[in-house]
Amino acid sequence: KNFKPVYTARERSPKKSKRPNIILVLTDDQDVELGSLQFMPKLNKYIKEEGAMYKNGFVSTPMCCPSRSSLLTGLYVHNHKVHTNNDNCSSTFWIEEHEPRTFAAYL
Repeated sequence: KNFKPVYTARERSPKKSKRPNIILVLTDDQDVELGSLQFMPKLNKYIKEEGAMYKNGFVSTPMCCPSRSSLLTGLYVHNHKVHTNNDNCSSTFWIEEHEPRTFAAYL
């Protein structure tokens, strides 16, 4: 099968844009001990096999939702209040309080 990108960047005019051009690839559960890439063949093929392999990773909280919430808001867990995956990052509180203030909303 051929890989078809979801988004294709278009050529811009010579005039510089004031907005940054950012592509954020966010994946969860990349655990060497559990061999998670074995269960994610497309991620393995299109990221790892194309040359992006990170030997070390650092997060403020090693759980999916709290870590994702910190990345998107720039806040630590005690400030955004997403302490576990059960208090997930799609709760009403998150959507109303934090989602409008993520870095993506400012871009």
